[in-house]
Amino acid sequence: MGKTTGPFLLQTAAAHYLLFQSLSLLEALEAGTYEIEQHMISREHGSSYDTWVEMGRPESMNPETLSYINAVSVPKQLIYRKKSDGSLAVRCTLKSHECTMIRIRQVD
Repeated sequence: MGKTTGPFLLQTAAAHYLLFQSLSLLEALEAGTYEIEQHMISREHGSSYDTWVEMGRPESMNPETLSYINAVSVPKQLIYRKKSDGSLAVRCTLKSHECTMIRIRQVD
């Protein structure tokens, strides 16, 4: 089962972001330690499109430029562990144009 809160607006001096916050509660798990692995793609992390735009939107690219874009367009990763007594809460907040994949596995 999961609970989700609605989108809300975060205003900073530099920008406005529409954020979506989700809280998922996993129940009926075996007690133990779980590894939570998140892979995130956003305008700041892993977006080959945004890297291309920052480069000035070149119409043609040589192999070195393509290699550079591939090298820097890597999703951000977070890996952490949580103990569970039968349920596990995972919170995730996304900005506009951001996606995340969450993998949860029991480690003991």
